[in-house]
Amino acid sequence: MHKIYASVPHDLLLCTIRGILRGSNTRFAAVQQFNYSRGYAVRWRPQLSVAALIVAAGRGARAVGETGCPKQYCRIGGVPMITRSIGVFAAHPSVRDILVVIHPDDAALYEAASGQFAGRLRKAVPGGATRQDSVRAGLEALAAAAPACVLIHDAARPFVDAPLITRVIQSLEAHAGALPCLPVTDTLKRGSQGRVTGTVDRDQLWRAQTPQGFRYEAILAA
Repeated sequence: MHKIYASVPHDLLLCTIRGILRGSNTRFAAVQQFNYSRGYAVRWRPQLSVAALIVAAGRGARAVGETGCPKQYCRIGGVPMITRSIGVFAAHPSVRDILVVIHPDDAALYEAASGQFAGRLRKAVPGGATRQDSVRAGLEALAAAAPACVLIHDAARPFVDAPLITRVIQSLEAHAGALPCLPVTDTLKRGSQGRVTGTVDRDQLWRAQTPQGFRYEAILAA
């Protein structure tokens, strides 16, 4: 097992999933904790061809600011979140193909935010009514590329880094799917009719993050 470090200030838990996620039937093959610190270069190379599918078709209604633009196009430090997300995958040596799924109304926003990566990206495809529909559209558009694995990432999560991407890809050499997770730290309560009825045990609860990686044929079949 290679030890991979990333520039995040907390422990990240990577949950490796055997098989395809199907609601309550999800089975975790392994949960391993890795400590990350700054300053490590990505040196590992995958045995599988890898494509990134970046989902940017949502409206982000809860986060739309005064500009009225969807959250994935909002700027952090002067750079749109989607540009930051694309940039990390475009710079990763193990990612062969990148395809972005966008809302049909966002073509101009997307072109402005992604122009610097034009030579690295496949033609964007329009998303559907739901995230699931958008992911499906992206997976079908990748059929010609025939990747062994696909990394599905939310464009509005701009702080993904190369070591995390590498760790997910590594997990796919032995498993059909893998996703990074963070522990739930908030106290969770059950309630009914305005009254607290109990406290939820957090020991087996995790906050799912992206990129979520899968063997391409397996997730397409799901």
